[in-house]
Amino acid sequence: MVKRQGHLVRIAVFASEPLARLAATRLEEAGIPCLVRSEGVGPGAWGTAANLPYSISVAEGEEWRAREVLGLPPAEVEEREKALPARAPSVALRVALLALAVAVLLAVAWGVALRILRWG
Repeated sequence: MVKRQGHLVRIAVFASEPLARLAATRLEEAGIPCLVRSEGVGPGAWGTAANLPYSISVAEGEEWRAREVLGLPPAEVEEREKALPARAPSVALRVALLALAVAVLLAVAWGVALRILRWG
């Protein structure tokens, strides 16, 4: 349970409740109160919580310590990484994929041609 120490700040989202609870245990052992909650529709919707995302929130004043305990980067770093545009595949990768597709098509065409010659 989080004692009132200012606004709550979400510091991480985990893929499942067990992972979030494990992180919450680490925070509580370090003396940092936290709140774990479902990010989606909640465990009652499908009868399971194993595959729903869960977040951990801490008081604003505890954010830095909580990130250190969990080994998370500072919030500014996370925001900058999210703001970066996704990189398009390089030209070399595109050429390699095109060459692979052409090779597969030629192999299939060669196999079809051999079958026609044998049967025809």
